[in-house]
Amino acid sequence: MSDYPAWLPELITLNDVSQHSGEEENWDFYFNFIYQVYIREFKEDIFEFKSKRVTIRRHPEIDGRDYSFHHIVSEDEVTGGGEDDRMINLRRAERIRWPKAIILNYEDGDFIKCWTYQKRKRKGTKPRVHLWFNDEYLVVLEERREYTLFITAFPTERERKKEKLEREFQESI
Repeated sequence: MSDYPAWLPELITLNDVSQHSGEEENWDFYFNFIYQVYIREFKEDIFEFKSKRVTIRRHPEIDGRDYSFHHIVSEDEVTGGGEDDRMINLRRAERIRWPKAIILNYEDGDFIKCWTYQKRKRKGTKPRVHLWFNDEYLVVLEERREYTLFITAFPTERERKKEKLEREFQESI
C-alpha cells in the first residue's frame, strides 16, 4: 500500500488474523474479529464529519449485528434482491477501517473526491455525500440536521460504476 496516504489503515485480512490468533483460516473467528473492530471504529470512538457527529444505522439488525456493519461487509450479488440476498465480500470486510479514515480525511484532495449527490427516494430526494478514495473505494454519507448518517462503503471495481461516479463528480464541480 505504498501509493496510499499514511493516514489510511492497513487491510485486516483473513490470513493476517488467522496467523495472529494461531488459528487456521477460520471465517467465523475473522468475522467476529472485524465486527469488534467495527464496534471500536464506529460505536465506541465518536467522530465527526464537518462538525456533525457520524452515526450508524443499527436497525434492522442482521444476525445480531448492526445493519451498517452488514452493509459494508456484504454486497448484493446483482440479484436485485433485498438485504437477505447479500453475500459477505472479503474485499469489503478487509477494509473495515477505511471508511472512518476516509471520513476524517475527506479534505485530502490528493486522494479523495468529495461531492454531494441527490439520491432519489419515494418521498423526493435526499442529499448524499460521496467520498471517493483514489477512484477505488466509495464512502456514502447522508447529512441530517443534527448528525451525519453513515450509509455504506465499498470498493468500486466495475468500470461502469467508476464512469458513473466520475460523471457525478465532474457535474458537481
